[in-house]
Amino acid sequence: MSDRSCKVYLVGAGPGEIAYLTLRGQQLLAQAEVLIYDALVDSQLLQLVPSECLKLDVGKRGGKPSTPQAEINQLLVEHGWHQKRVVRLKSGDPLIFGRSSAEIQALTEAGCEVELVPGISSVLAAPLLAGIPLTDQALSSCFAVVSAHQPENLDWEALARMETLVFLMGGRKLEEIVRQLQGWGRSPSCPIAVIRDCGRQEQQVWSGTLADIVAQTAGVSLSPTVIVVGEVVRLRDAWGQGEQRSRGAEEEEDAGTRGHGDKGSRGAEEQKRKKTRGHGDAGTRGAAGHTDLRTEISRVGRNLEPRVLVSASSPLRVSPEGTLRTWAPGHLCTDTSAPGSSSPLTPHSSLQLTGKTVLVTRSAKQSSNFTNLLQQQGATVIEMPAIEICPPSSWEELDSAIADLQDFHWLILTSANGVEYFCNRLIAKGLDARALAGVKIAVVGKKTAATLKKWGLQPDFIPSDFVADSLAEEFPEVIAAQKLLFPRVETGGREVLVQQLTAQGAEVVEVAAYQSGCPAQISPAALQALQQQAVDVITFASSKTVKNFSQLLEAALTSHSETNSLLKDVCIASIGPQTSHACRKCLGRCDIEAEEYTLEGLTQAVVQWVRKNSPNFEV
Repeated sequence: MSDRSCKVYLVGAGPGEIAYLTLRGQQLLAQAEVLIYDALVDSQLLQLVPSECLKLDVGKRGGKPSTPQAEINQLLVEHGWHQKRVVRLKSGDPLIFGRSSAEIQALTEAGCEVELVPGISSVLAAPLLAGIPLTDQALSSCFAVVSAHQPENLDWEALARMETLVFLMGGRKLEEIVRQLQGWGRSPSCPIAVIRDCGRQEQQVWSGTLADIVAQTAGVSLSPTVIVVGEVVRLRDAWGQGEQRSRGAEEEEDAGTRGHGDKGSRGAEEQKRKKTRGHGDAGTRGAAGHTDLRTEISRVGRNLEPRVLVSASSPLRVSPEGTLRTWAPGHLCTDTSAPGSSSPLTPHSSLQLTGKTVLVTRSAKQSSNFTNLLQQQGATVIEMPAIEICPPSSWEELDSAIADLQDFHWLILTSANGVEYFCNRLIAKGLDARALAGVKIAVVGKKTAATLKKWGLQPDFIPSDFVADSLAEEFPEVIAAQKLLFPRVETGGREVLVQQLTAQGAEVVEVAAYQSGCPAQISPAALQALQQQAVDVITFASSKTVKNFSQLLEAALTSHSETNSLLKDVCIASIGPQTSHACRKCLGRCDIEAEEYTLEGLTQAVVQWVRKNSPNFEV
């Protein structure tokens, strides 16, 4: 048994997607042996824990069966005292309406140490992601945060006097909130915003007034939701108008391509407005101060009906025609104020993959870099490890080769895994980079070269194409009679490189440096996403991931026809020719092949595919 004392980590998960988790939270999840989590925790966070981690869902959702608090307390204490690394994962921040006090008390009474890890609370994140400031020099010097779970216990007279209010757990209490605030003197025209699913792709925002917000949201489930009341809500529209003005030429071009009016006439209108403004918004506001800001808000409020449903995490910008649309990051925006208008407007975004869900099939230890590349383009990423990397069945061959390194002319490394396992074994045998002083190194691919550099080693040769075939074709010197060491995967690797090098007269010594296998089962989150038709693109970075993915999916489903049905509308993306061949053989097709056979190249190939399939793509 470990000598660790009892300790439990109470971790804030943030408001929604994995992007809002703290680094400390990510570190603890990666080490967790027991994860006890709430219902609102994003499912992607569950993929950060080790595969052997025990995951316990104790979520509390209004109106649904939930785990009693006493039972949650007992689970924390029991697992903590069994020397397990226990992470209690709570949505938002653990100490803001998180019911943590009972858990902390139970743990401390049992002699368990508690570490609190803060998270970004939806109190702050939801208004920000909807473009609403909670404080403003002119409009709001303070704000109050309120739980609407039991509205009968609140001091509504005092709350009605507050400039800005933030209500949590108020979705089912919206009508009561509106009634109480108006009953205690708040104007029916007071602005209000309802933000559902903040920090997630499905985030939605309704903005209106106390007089009409209940009618706007009638029949809609508003859980989980954050409600903001106060004049600051109007700044969403005011700031959007200011952004539109500062991007005159770009906005004209956007409108021209969308058919929102004549580009020339728009340009004339813009010049006219600039003359009217004199030195522009910044100068006007700088000179006139808060009065002009209030005037601007009032003008926006008069000209626009505040009935807008926005699936976005950004403020709005307003065109001179009165059309509302998002300006970044480009989620769907629908103008529901225009009678008979129901079609979505074209999003304006620099994040090309916003709104797209990409399934990544790399091994769990290798997926983070690729995931980051995709998320930087706005994608929602689901990680489904289709390959597991582990040590070889025996180190004997590699150890023998390391002992005789001085006999080799070249070291051939064709993967980041080969680099990691070879270098780690070198260290384990009491050696370091100096043991390679007389050996030249050839690598395939930027990723392999970058991994090698982390070990303080520079490759002597990288072929122009990032495939093993090119290494033999472009080798920089005559290799006849030279001895080459090739640490590689134990089974399942391609033999073409060895055959080509041997044909040129080289002596190639192949040794097993690592092994790759197929996971026991498909990731539940990935399977669910596929079955719900929520995946837009599946990416493959090796032939083996294609074969394993096909095997895992078929094992989880009842028939081959069901597999074809799930993948019918999903784009299949490959990193290179051999992987593409495997896609066609196992999945029947390959829709994308990267021009550059790297993760960056694969990311760009997905971006180009999305652009070409966009309704606004122009050749």
